[in-house]
Amino acid sequence: MHPRLILLFISDSESMAKQKKKENPAPEIKKEQTQPIALTALWYIMLLFFAVIVILQLQKPETDPKTKPVDSVKLTLSSWFDHSYQRDREEQLKKNSTIGRKSIPLKNQIDFNWFHKINVNEFVLGKDDYIFNIPYINAYLGRDFVGEEKINEHLCKTQVVADTLKRKGIDLVVVFAPGKGTYSAEYLPEKYLKYPRTTTNYEVYTQKIKDFNIHFLDFQSWFLEMKKDTKYPLFPQYGHHWSYYGEVLAADSLITYFEQMRGIHLPHLRWKEIDYPAAPKVRDADILGKAKLKTAPEGMMMAYPKFGYAALPDATKVKTLAIADSYYRGFLYLGVMQNVFDNGKYWYYNNKVIPESDTKLLEVWEVDLKKEIEKNEVILILNADATLAEFSSGFIDQAYMLYTDPKQYYEKVAAEKDLFKTKKMIRETPSLLSESVENAQRMTVPVDSAITLKALELLGK
Repeated sequence: MHPRLILLFISDSESMAKQKKKENPAPEIKKEQTQPIALTALWYIMLLFFAVIVILQLQKPETDPKTKPVDSVKLTLSSWFDHSYQRDREEQLKKNSTIGRKSIPLKNQIDFNWFHKINVNEFVLGKDDYIFNIPYINAYLGRDFVGEEKINEHLCKTQVVADTLKRKGIDLVVVFAPGKGTYSAEYLPEKYLKYPRTTTNYEVYTQKIKDFNIHFLDFQSWFLEMKKDTKYPLFPQYGHHWSYYGEVLAADSLITYFEQMRGIHLPHLRWKEIDYPAAPKVRDADILGKAKLKTAPEGMMMAYPKFGYAALPDATKVKTLAIADSYYRGFLYLGVMQNVFDNGKYWYYNNKVIPESDTKLLEVWEVDLKKEIEKNEVILILNADATLAEFSSGFIDQAYMLYTDPKQYYEKVAAEKDLFKTKKMIRETPSLLSESVENAQRMTVPVDSAITLKALELLGK
């Protein structure tokens, strides 16, 4: 074909294509034209958002006196690559900046509603939004099992201490409180159920304690027996411990047990009315409160007995010292410690002396162990299944040494005095305590272990 004809053909083809395109515009072309506009708008919105953040961050930060200054988080090559800088910097900005603190509830709400996550250390959401403490899941699965040898050792020492105190007219009682991971196992998160259940501390303790002459009360088995027939919840959905109703039942049952053991009459809890259904209160939603959500869900309704104390004419009180985990706190606010246990003390994890430490910190190492034990009529050791790995929080080991080898005991007390003083100083110093809590989370160890490490560092050991 002649070159000129070729050019005319190409020109005519282009004109026809343009005319056709004008008459029948393709829909995908319109979409391509609008997409960059939307992306551009989104981009400018993001820029504006980050600009606001920068402006707010340039303002003078409202520093929380309980935390380290933001500048204390230093960027180094190692801290960048092990992610400690990013984690610590984020934590400091949350606490020390206005926008950081104000955005936390929103972030927590999004995590809770969209990602089924609760931002409280060592707690997770299970089915139906049941909240669980990870150590209690591990206790149910047997992942914290300490072995039969150690359990036998604890029980043998407990027997020696119990026999020694009995000769002084003092009864020693061991109580096991129920764990939520075991009681509410059907609501555990699926990811934990992939682990097979193995031997648990609770199973071995309850089996072997029968071979010893030790006063023993097992609330875990009792609560599991009541589970299918109970009219009111024995464990809350959003709380960590047994329910308020469960605490009342446990307290009344323990009082009855003490009466039979001592052959006396004690004041009892009595009620005719139960407030039900009622919104969770007291400790029945304590972990949800720590989650700092913008809008808390309503959750399961709970029961609250309206009780008082009643006693027979010959009723008396029994002086009781409790070495216990956090499950015993209810015995304080229910009034059992005051009205039945003759204002006896509560040694929280064999560390803080309560109620004194509720106003001014008093620790167990500061008191005379022998004198404090022997001013009581009953010594109560209470552990939930998740704290059985550290049975009695070291109390039995101390009491055993005190009564079998007092010379060694008092030498040990003298040698550890500086360490305990330093640990107490750390607990009373907000910045050092905050640092220890952060270290514990980073190293995945108990807070007390992190405090001990910090104390040794301060002592140059």
